[in-house]
Amino acid sequence: MSDTVERMRTTLDTKLGAVMEQLKTTKNNLEAASGAIDEGIHSKLEDARVKVQAKKQEADVARERLKTLIEVQTGDIKAQVAQWKANHEHDKLVKHADRAEDYAGVCIELAMAAAVEAEEAVLQAIAARMDVESAS
Repeated sequence: MSDTVERMRTTLDTKLGAVMEQLKTTKNNLEAASGAIDEGIHSKLEDARVKVQAKKQEADVARERLKTLIEVQTGDIKAQVAQWKANHEHDKLVKHADRAEDYAGVCIELAMAAAVEAEEAVLQAIAARMDVESAS
């Protein structure tokens, strides 16, 4: 594998690993809910809200970048790539590869934003159920 491909693979792998860790945290919060103390959930919920707000702006920027990337990728890209390869149009192939890598990165950024938001939603659901139980 070339250095460029290996760097891309490593970067995307690291970003996906961060998404997986976020999802594991959410899963752990859900599993721990049965023994959680009400104040602990509300504290975790507040932390999650802060994380969501921090990711919100990043996610908005990523969504806009995604729209742009999708617009550029419209049409029969496979035919274009085949033609560029046949004509040895290296610069166009590099730009295409850069856009594809950027697209993957943006999708992972959006997955992270969704994972952070999911954590907040899970904690809200737990807190709401605990509120019902404490009112009974």
